[in-house]
Amino acid sequence: MAIFVSQTNIDKYMAVHRDDSERFRRLSILGRIGWWEADFSSRQYLCSEYVCKLLGLEGEYLSFEDFGKMIREDYRTRISREFLAIQNMEVYEQTFPIYSTEGVVWVYSRVGYKEHLPDGTLKAFGVLQRVEMPKEEAAKQALQRVNDLLYRQTSISHSLFRFLKDEDISAGIYDILKDILDFFRGGRVYIFQYDEKCRYQSCTYEVVAPGVAPEKEMLQGVQADSLPWWTSQIMAQKPVLLETLGQLPEHAYAEYEILARQNIKSLMVTPLVANDQVWGYMGIDLVDRTRMWTNEDYQWFSSLANVISICAKRRMRLCVNVLSSAICSAICLWGMCGCPLSVMKRTIPTGIM
Repeated sequence: MAIFVSQTNIDKYMAVHRDDSERFRRLSILGRIGWWEADFSSRQYLCSEYVCKLLGLEGEYLSFEDFGKMIREDYRTRISREFLAIQNMEVYEQTFPIYSTEGVVWVYSRVGYKEHLPDGTLKAFGVLQRVEMPKEEAAKQALQRVNDLLYRQTSISHSLFRFLKDEDISAGIYDILKDILDFFRGGRVYIFQYDEKCRYQSCTYEVVAPGVAPEKEMLQGVQADSLPWWTSQIMAQKPVLLETLGQLPEHAYAEYEILARQNIKSLMVTPLVANDQVWGYMGIDLVDRTRMWTNEDYQWFSSLANVISICAKRRMRLCVNVLSSAICSAICLWGMCGCPLSVMKRTIPTGIM
């Protein structure tokens, strides 16, 4: 007996399922929850739309190894080992931090069921839900923030003391850059200085981590207008904070090219200002990971930049005073010798670098 189904009924059936699918998608976003299916033969996950977006996946598959790299380092080994133990255990339920498109977030992962396919393949189905940070972890991080704050305040005081004590500010500058490099576990920390008309920029100071290639020698006399977006930010006395290079505006293709060439993952840059005039900028590059910069990070970083600007200005003022004294002494000496003052005037330099 033939059974005929009208097109109207088919359309109604499809509409109901589309509505259910859309409701589930909205529920997933609202509950910040998605599903995963693990294949222990191919050692990869099939991920739901929410999980894909949270992890920044281009496709819907993710290898066990790549997911392991997304788990924060202090949890990575234990969580990876316990997940693989699913093959011999019935229960898997863990809360841990991961690197996501929104920075470091905490997730709750649980296995719903396991099944063995006829070919012997083991598959496990479970959920991944974004959750709030555990209270004990929050308390631990709060203590760490207090310790970091104390360290930062102390480092500013030490930096000022070094500059006031040492006539050679270069040593003090390198000490500050090294402190920044160590604190953030960075790849490079550097200072760029503009020429008098701000047409060119050159790297004047740089410290690098072991295994990271220095860039100072290759970044001399760079035309400021070759990096229009970057230059406009610095000249407007605005910082540049990038968690990833993907945060650069679309028209900043020149900036993206030069930063990507240096294998930079994240960076923070702040202008160096004296007498309300930009004379350069200080920056830090991370080459091995991304970082979501905090307000505390920037406030400390910019405070050290201000210390450098103040002390550089002080050094220039001292140079001017020393030169002025030398000129006055020379005038007196030349006058005693009967040398015309007009000759002396032609020997006075017009600028100080």
